[in-house]
Amino acid sequence: MTSIKLLKLKTNEDLICIFEENDSSFVLSYPMNVYIEQDLKTMGQNLVMNFWIPFNLAENQDAEIKKDNVIAILEPNKEFKIGRAHVWTPVTLIY
Repeated sequence: MTSIKLLKLKTNEDLICIFEENDSSFVLSYPMNVYIEQDLKTMGQNLVMNFWIPFNLAENQDAEIKKDNVIAILEPNKEFKIGRAHVWTPVTLIY
């Protein structure tokens, strides 16, 4: 089954992706790093997302990883899904 998930990897990376599970691996489509950055001007926090894989170098936007490389799999909260859906959508990249 395919869905959007947040993943914590053994490398301490946090990813958001279109997620699919196989027998021995996970397939991550359009995976993006996710992290919080402190905003010193407003003393707030910003959510930052950037590409995990340089898609312009890859044949497709899917990465298959072994299940034992993942520490946790989480469902994004409703606010993230509603507020960020327009930000994180698979797009055609033009280079």
